[in-house]
Amino acid sequence: MDDFRATAKLPVFNILIRAFSLSVRQFSMLLLYGMPAILCLVIAQIVTSVLLTAGVTQPPFFLLLAGFLVVNLSIPLVMVSYHRIFLLDAKEVSQSRVFRWTMTETRFVLWWVLICSVAIVAIIPWAMLMLPALAKVLGPAMDNLYFLWLQTYLMFLPFIYLLTRFAVMFPAIAINAENRSPVIAWRLSRGNGWRLLILIGLLPALTDLMNIALQDFSGLAVQVLQVVVWTVCGVLEVAILSLSYAWLRDNCSPESGQIAVDTQERV
Repeated sequence: MDDFRATAKLPVFNILIRAFSLSVRQFSMLLLYGMPAILCLVIAQIVTSVLLTAGVTQPPFFLLLAGFLVVNLSIPLVMVSYHRIFLLDAKEVSQSRVFRWTMTETRFVLWWVLICSVAIVAIIPWAMLMLPALAKVLGPAMDNLYFLWLQTYLMFLPFIYLLTRFAVMFPAIAINAENRSPVIAWRLSRGNGWRLLILIGLLPALTDLMNIALQDFSGLAVQVLQVVVWTVCGVLEVAILSLSYAWLRDNCSPESGQIAVDTQERV
């Protein structure tokens, strides 16, 4: 513990504002490096439409599996690119191909799966205690979507907390930083767990609430709005995590923050 400086407190509001402004400034590059996920989703939608038009309601298993893997692997590929856009200078980012798969992406996916799996197992006892307690307290109100939203976030609060503490390792993995282990992430985020929870958990929670409010509406416009909001939320989440990592690295660790990293104006 001695090699880590005294805990400094994350500037929550400042990071939120800077994440938004940085995302706007980097829009063209974000659009370019987001193409793998965009194209995969478009192709998946086209294939689904063609199959439905042809009367195929149950596609072959191998086709479903291939589509699932391609779409879900395109997302971490884009996330790695976005972390690099938010943390590295434009020249270094431009040296990376838009469509690629390297050990960095593999490491990113494997650690993501492992940490999520461990966190889920760790909260099972909590969930088993909370579910009956919430059912007793809320009673018939549990059928209400807003109470269901509250129940879900209360049940998964420990999972979200653990995930946000470890999540600061993913920007480090994306830029191939030397210190990128879960132990370093836990120590780096020490004293800022609840701030990270607010920073990383607030937008998805509010987006879920918005989707509940839109349940009574239908139509293409509503669907487009939901897709746009979730896309913006996802981009901002990556920006927030990148800036949080950079700030913690520069203020709560012995690293100087000059390891070939430019956070587009320091936090």
